Amino acid sequence: MTSRILICSLAILALGASTAQARTYVVNLQTDNKPGACTRSDCTLREAVIAANKHRGADTVVLPSRKRYVLSIASTSEDKSANGDLDVTAGRLKLVHPGRGTATIDAKGIDRVLDVAASTTLDRITIRGGYSNKKDGDGDGGGVLVTRGSLSLVDSHVVHNKAPWVGGNGGGIDSDSSGLVKLIDSEVSHNDSGGSGGGVEASTTGKLLVERTTIASNKAAQAGGVMTFGPVVRIVESTISNNLASAGPGIEGDGGGILVGAGGRLELVNSTVANNGAYTSGGGIFSDARSNASITFSTIVRNRADADRANGGTTGGVHLRTQGVQVAARARISNSVIALNTEANGVPTDCGGIGFLGTGVNLISTTNQGSCSTATPLIAADPRLGPLARNGGPTATVALLSGSPAIGAAVGKAPKFDQRGVRRNDPDLGAYERR
Repeated sequence: MTSRILICSLAILALGASTAQARTYVVNLQTDNKPGACTRSDCTLREAVIAANKHRGADTVVLPSRKRYVLSIASTSEDKSANGDLDVTAGRLKLVHPGRGTATIDAKGIDRVLDVAASTTLDRITIRGGYSNKKDGDGDGGGVLVTRGSLSLVDSHVVHNKAPWVGGNGGGIDSDSSGLVKLIDSEVSHNDSGGSGGGVEASTTGKLLVERTTIASNKAAQAGGVMTFGPVVRIVESTISNNLASAGPGIEGDGGGILVGAGGRLELVNSTVANNGAYTSGGGIFSDARSNASITFSTIVRNRADADRANGGTTGGVHLRTQGVQVAARARISNSVIALNTEANGVPTDCGGIGFLGTGVNLISTTNQGSCSTATPLIAADPRLGPLARNGGPTATVALLSGSPAIGAAVGKAPKFDQRGVRRNDPDLGAYERR
């Protein structure tokens, strides 16, 4: 009897292990018919996601074609992927395109594309055409909404999505999860939000990591590129450019490139923030009261405050909001280039507010409102900077031209490589190392 019980128990354990094993679903249709079973001969993307949700293990959904996988079933705000957006609800899911380029999932404006409530990875996937449902997730997340779990984008794109509602946040990606959101070698561009975070809005409790990624040409009422309230947003070897904070009903248009919300924390390393605009303050970066920003070996140039010349506002580069010294924002900026930033009528303003710290030298073009650090800066009205351009590497950068005071001026330990991957020898200030 004992041996039979043991054999039966082992069989049950083996069965449990097999049901939890990873499964792969290959999508062979680009259409979005009423979902049924996912079979080898007939499997839409929606059917593959539903099948993965029903399985307990880690699953992979393969999108072999570069043609668009279109979502077309109108949303009823349900959360089981039967219509509207694709709801990832269980296990660990990877959506992957195995060939060159990316596979595109296009929601065609019927709903957002993905609603993530479990660990999800996008590998060589383009998310586009999302338009958030106001009745689902408060209208947040035009392309992707992360409610639970984690999200990883690798070699992927989130483009041309909208969360257009007043207070709708995260035109491209919105996270309400305590899990990690990672953007690696990816692009978030041309997304639109009626609230905060045209490109990305980070969670108040989770971390956001951005590496070798471009966040560009996004628009929101505030925080055109990235909005963060969370414990850590770390941006490394990335470019935040041409984003716009355009104001809205009851919302000031602050933080063209990045807005660090009250209590939030930003780490910006080896990165470029350029050509962003804010209708109000902080064309490049706006840091609210009780927030903290650490900026090293970065380039913050040609950003504009009061970009519409109508709403007022100040500080084209980095603006720290002050609500009494005890709750002022804090920013430690070192070994960086903060230059050619302007406010109304083209007045140069690189840094404004109270709370600038830091020990490493910075190159600035004016002390009109402050020196960006407690350390003595280098000041040059013409800092000899090129335009934002493809200068090698995965993201656009601003080159140091011959004769720039930034060349060889860094103090202390520097990253081994610049934003492009060029080795630093006699380190320069900013994200670009001149060879």
